[in-house]
Amino acid sequence: MTDRDSGIGRPGKHVVLVGLGNIGSPLVGLLARSAWVGRLTLIDGDSYEEANVRGQAIAAGDVGKPKVSVQAARVRRIAPGMGLEAIAALAENVPMGRLRGDLIVAAVDSKAARQGINQIAWRLGIPWVDAGVAAEGLLARTRAFVPASDGPCLECGWDQRDYDTLTVNRSCAGRAGEPGGTRAPAYLGSLAASMQAHLCQQLLTEGSPAELGTREWMMDLTSHQLHETAYRRNPRCRFDHRTWQVRTLSWGPAGVSVAEAFGRLGRLMGAGEGLTLHLAGRPLVKRLRCACGAQKTVLGAKGRLGIRVGRCPRCRGTMEPGGFDLIPELESEWLSARERRRTLASVGFQPGDVVVVRQGADEGYFQLGKD
Repeated sequence: MTDRDSGIGRPGKHVVLVGLGNIGSPLVGLLARSAWVGRLTLIDGDSYEEANVRGQAIAAGDVGKPKVSVQAARVRRIAPGMGLEAIAALAENVPMGRLRGDLIVAAVDSKAARQGINQIAWRLGIPWVDAGVAAEGLLARTRAFVPASDGPCLECGWDQRDYDTLTVNRSCAGRAGEPGGTRAPAYLGSLAASMQAHLCQQLLTEGSPAELGTREWMMDLTSHQLHETAYRRNPRCRFDHRTWQVRTLSWGPAGVSVAEAFGRLGRLMGAGEGLTLHLAGRPLVKRLRCACGAQKTVLGAKGRLGIRVGRCPRCRGTMEPGGFDLIPELESEWLSARERRRTLASVGFQPGDVVVVRQGADEGYFQLGKD
């Protein structure tokens, strides 16, 4: 679901906020009241639960409603002239280009989500700000990242244990009986949000942001101390730290066939043959399998095939791709004539997706426009 207001919004920067929970929900109000923010994009795929009422910036009547709808309504009340887009989806399911703003702000609860945001921000060359809380120790922290060849990214400080625990949610769990779905008190999330808002302002309105990208700040409410940690670029970081020069196309995926896309992108690349198209951040599926043994040949973006396509024709169960059923890119030569006639949209490409075009060692990066 997308809720987009018309107009370009008031003067100011475009901030993309991912996550609207214990930290993100109070941060919405702070950003909406900031004179230096002119446009907000809100991203979250969840709805509020009753347990969230005491730990997050919502009212009892918001329970059961999508988080982005609730917070978008707050923005409209606080700052009616602000440009606004609300996207009800997990960040990993949002086309990369729709996170293109002046700054990305993350208030998420897992390493995997942070890793995804870190890589998107670096590819797009956009600074991003992370925050988190530890309710058990009453800790609130924030950290900025500024894409640069010699700047530290999130993964620069990771070791093997971090990669082994990527899927573990850090849901701010605290002492039993504390309020909120994450059990973190509202004041702790609000403190992290305030620290994050201040860092956002520094990045967007002050000079030398690269220096801010080497520091993390943590507030310990138990000892009333502020700790600062410095970071450096890790030459052995698993992430390559590359930033892409993304060009926005005037056309979208709905009315363009796969064959036409190869032709248009080939001309932009100055190449005629040997091209491959890769959907940034998302592999393509060529086959689905069911536990009953049935198989189905398909062609579509992973996670965008739809319920009907993923239903087993034999037992009506759910079909999933195996490891060898995923392909990283499209290559015209191995596509059938029928597949080449399909539109990009029918394959799962969406407006805002970034397409990586390769010919040998050359790469180009193109953002699909609106249909």
